[in-house]
Parts: sequence; C-alpha cells; structure tokens
Amino acid sequence: MNENVTLNIDSELLRQANAIFEAVGIDFSTATRMFLKKVVKEQSILFLINNIPTPIDPLIPTADNDPSLTKSKAKNLLRSKGYSLFYNVTFASKNKGAYNYWANPELALLDNDWSLILNDWKNRTIYLFNIPAKSIARSELVVRRDKPHLIDLQIMYEDPTFTDTRSGYSFSKYKVAEINY
Repeated sequence: MNENVTLNIDSELLRQANAIFEAVGIDFSTATRMFLKKVVKEQSILFLINNIPTPIDPLIPTADNDPSLTKSKAKNLLRSKGYSLFYNVTFASKNKGAYNYWANPELALLDNDWSLILNDWKNRTIYLFNIPAKSIARSELVVRRDKPHLIDLQIMYEDPTFTDTRSGYSFSKYKVAEINY
C-alpha cells in the first residue's frame, strides 16, 4: 500500500480544520493518524454519528440548561465565591475528543503570577490553580514544536494529581479551589 496518500479535500474545509487542529496543538497529519487509529480500534466509523445530539439530549443548551461555561463566567463564579485570581488567566475545558484538558499558554507566563482554570463540563466542576511567578522552570514543561513560545499543556482528565501528560509535571500543589456549578 502506498503510504503517501493524496486526498481531494475542499480547500476551505481544510483551512477550517487546520485552524481547529492548530488551536489544540496538532497538525493535519497527526489528526489524520488519530482518526485512523480510532477507526481501527473501534472497527467502525459509528463514533462519527453516535454523538449527534437529539432534541431530548440534556447537553443541548436551552434557556434552562446551558452547559457552556466561558472563561469570563468561570472567573466571575470563582470571584463570587471569594477566590482571588492573578491577572494572567488560562482557561481550558475538558477536551470533547480526548481524555484531557488542552491549553497552549505563553511560555512567558511562567515568569508571572498565573491562574489556571480547568473546566470539567461533564461533572460541572471547575478547578482553580494559582501558580506563583517563577515557581515552574521553563525546562519543566514541554513547548509546542511549531510554536516554541507556547506551552503544550495536556492535563489528564479525572487525574487527582492534575499531571501534564507531555512533561509529567503535576499541578496539584497549586490547586486552591474546586467548585461545582
């Protein structure tokens, strides 16, 4: 089988997909490999259509049930509960397609006081971590290959140590709040 496959993909669709891939820190080739591995593992492509919400799906936002939590809403909720946040704030929600929280904060944030908010939208819980300036050495975290000024942060979901899978660094010592919403 030829390993160099040529695909006929609409350029606008590819542009939009690449923007999403870039936002989560992967390239087209990696995303394609991930997709193919899932197809092989599941021996099916039903996962592409099984998660399409139906009108009775409780995760469909309605006036009474809005599961979305923005960075701004999370900051306001934390402040309303009496928690302080640093000026620099990174917000990451549990990734819908993977078992982690993904974020690409600026590497320079490590030189400043920094708040990290993780949003577990499945359990409707947010976690606040306040990280003092220079408490994490730049060499302790992994940066993106394509953008070395950005940290490639991938914190494992449902991990009580809040460990970054890329570097092995645990953020648990900086956790100051866990709030249900």
